[in-house]
Amino acid sequence: DRSVIKERGQNHQVVLSFLNLLADMLAHPSGRICGEQSNTWAVLLRDPQIPKKSSQILQPCLGRVLSAFMTHLARIRWQDVEEMTHPMAALMEESWEDKSNYDIWIGDFRSKANFTMRLISNIDPKLAATIMHQKFKAVFTRYGNGEVRDFVDASTGQLTQQSTAIMELEGLCQPLENILQGMPDWALDNSNTSDPSFMDPHRVEIRNAVRTLFGEIANILVAWNPVDCWLKFRR
Repeated sequence: DRSVIKERGQNHQVVLSFLNLLADMLAHPSGRICGEQSNTWAVLLRDPQIPKKSSQILQPCLGRVLSAFMTHLARIRWQDVEEMTHPMAALMEESWEDKSNYDIWIGDFRSKANFTMRLISNIDPKLAATIMHQKFKAVFTRYGNGEVRDFVDASTGQLTQQSTAIMELEGLCQPLENILQGMPDWALDNSNTSDPSFMDPHRVEIRNAVRTLFGEIANILVAWNPVDCWLKFRR
């Protein structure tokens, strides 16, 4: 529909409302609700008929989509579901039959999410870097020192793979890796000053912001000196 592509008319408003609903649903904790649309965003982001950078069709949704994918990539500790200590245990049980069913789902979801995150990073590097920075700071501030120190080894007092801090920090690895991989060269490389496309003023502004955000993440990681073995692995 040309009216949708040209961003005018009733059909455009209907599509916009639908995509906003999908973006909101993606944040839902149930895999049955959020997982079914994983492919939808990748297809939309790859559609050559939809202008990505200036489009008001996709642009308002990208931040929420990226944030939702990042949230879901942190694994659920299935023991909490079985023991009904997870705050949404009943919903989790309705979403997945058992741990093996969840493991299959999270593997498939991660694969699709990784691809979509790379696409978003390529389309809007500054947005991707900003959301990654916010997510990293939130998780690191809360769990970087090993809090809440649950599921520790009884003999050593060390954190284990099942500790909340370890699982939350592990959930940062794939988003960070895929967002960096998805970045266009001009968004990170400030040495190619002879290429006019690299020195476009708008791109220079974006590159400066992106490098500042990732530079802060890098400095935090370099300065991080955890004691627990599993925190060292995550580092």
